[in-house]
Amino acid sequence: MELLTEITKYSVHLSQEPNGNYVLQKVLALEDPVITKDICNKMKDLVAQLSTQKHSSYVIEMCLQSTWMEIVVLALLKLNPKQVSLLAQDQFGNYVLQKALTLTKYNRNDLYQRLVTLLMQEKLILSLQHHPNGRNVYNLLDEGMLLSKNVI
Repeated sequence: MELLTEITKYSVHLSQEPNGNYVLQKVLALEDPVITKDICNKMKDLVAQLSTQKHSSYVIEMCLQSTWMEIVVLALLKLNPKQVSLLAQDQFGNYVLQKALTLTKYNRNDLYQRLVTLLMQEKLILSLQHHPNGRNVYNLLDEGMLLSKNVI
């Protein structure tokens, strides 16, 4: 447990490293509620930055798959529309948003509705529709029949 606590202290740094992110993924896979919560809490303040980096985006996605997904989703919901747009259009960030939408839709509908409301802002949704990476998020919303001709 002491080793896990030490790893957790450096979780932000480790998440950004090619090998360190694998260590964190293995620790998260242990599903220890205390350690997982600590890692998610360390990630939340840098969620936008970490979601757009190749290695750390995998760790953010694993945090979303944990019992503490709420910590990461609430951090995403605190982003301003410009940050969300950049995240949705990013080659790694769009996967984080897709994962957040998919998991909250079935596990935390209240958070799902808040994410959808954030993404459905007219200027934001229009910018996603025609962007190669943003289109992935747009299509996920479209599959859920959330888009109407009134919005786009």
